[in-house]
Amino acid sequence: MKTAPRQLAGRHTARSPRPLGAILPALAVTSGFLGCDSPPDAPAVTVSDSAGTRIVTYASLDDEAFPVIDLEARVDTIGTVEGADEYLFRLLFSAELVPPGIVTADLFNSELRLFDRSERFVSGVGGRGEGPGEFQTLTWMRGHGDSLFHAWDQWGNRLNTVRLTEAGLRHESSVQGSWEPGYNPVGVFSPGRVALDNAHTVPIPTSAGLQRFELVVSVMDLDADPSSKPLRHVAAVESALRYVSEDQRLVPVPFQSIPRYFFADGMMWLKDGVNGEFRRVRMDGSLELVVRLPPGRQVTDRDVAAFRERNLRNVPDEEMPAARRRLDEVPSPSFFPSLGLMEVDDASGLVWLTPYPSGDEPVPWYVFDSLGCPVGRVNLPGDDTVLDIAGRRIAVRNQDEMDVERVLIHHLAESPSDRAGSGTSDCRR
Repeated sequence: MKTAPRQLAGRHTARSPRPLGAILPALAVTSGFLGCDSPPDAPAVTVSDSAGTRIVTYASLDDEAFPVIDLEARVDTIGTVEGADEYLFRLLFSAELVPPGIVTADLFNSELRLFDRSERFVSGVGGRGEGPGEFQTLTWMRGHGDSLFHAWDQWGNRLNTVRLTEAGLRHESSVQGSWEPGYNPVGVFSPGRVALDNAHTVPIPTSAGLQRFELVVSVMDLDADPSSKPLRHVAAVESALRYVSEDQRLVPVPFQSIPRYFFADGMMWLKDGVNGEFRRVRMDGSLELVVRLPPGRQVTDRDVAAFRERNLRNVPDEEMPAARRRLDEVPSPSFFPSLGLMEVDDASGLVWLTPYPSGDEPVPWYVFDSLGCPVGRVNLPGDDTVLDIAGRRIAVRNQDEMDVERVLIHHLAESPSDRAGSGTSDCRR
């Protein structure tokens, strides 16, 4: 079960609506690759150590190190065009795979729903309202373990706790949020301890008109006085770059890599698009593991032209000259970012990620073990948004030909955790 931020519709957009998205358009450029002419020439995997931090560096993600993990033919489907309301999704933004089945969260209905492994609706919690367990606007849901869920009511400014019992889902408690505005839940460290991020980031000027933004993650103890501020800073290591023109308008830097947080077993994983790496961080903020990935393919003039076209598509005619000028001033990276999407399977401690998509072809999911070593790769059909990964199940958000939302659950032919520890000898030393 995940404790990582989820994505909404669209393959590379943030899954849960967060005020941060309006302030900082989750855009990051792999700054280490700017100005590079070619990827590094080095062994496939190298391991080093710096002040107690394990550092794994990949020169390539080759097929030999990441053998294919096959999918079973069967696919479970939850959601219909017509039928009972419990099977209709309108703005499905999150799901958690649990032993009995799957728990879903829908923004439009503001309800958590439990479905069993036979795709049958079992029970629901929530609905629109201001009463116990209800939501004015349900915008975030995360689980911890196999039975505890935290769900955020954005407009009601409160955190509801829901428990999975033998009878189904049951509302357990609510905490009214009175901490400083701008903090929003992003993960669960342990029962009663929720991670928050600070949306009020302060820009740090850099050269070339770029600005860097530090994102602070804190931990709130739900058993403590809810009027208190978050207890402690865990990390302030994520950053993003965006371009500011002379008239102070924000312009996206080409080829975006979304910074994201993931939480498992009291650890925080960071997907750092700026440096092309992912990291595991302890509760005290110290680094345990850094995995550095190779840059994507080289950026071409055609790629830049397509980027410009997308960003000028809806610009009014009277603003077009200024918009073109602003885009002309934006520096382009030499290579696409390393990181596209990332997920963490809490139960196994495996990390799943995709390279940044630089073409029309589907990109595989690469699987790494807890040491950052290669396990395998999985090729999912289509471009559906992955909602959760647990063991041999992968839940994705899908839209049919009628644009009706549903959940598809793919099954792996073997568990990736069975391969963990079988990576290259260079990596495991």
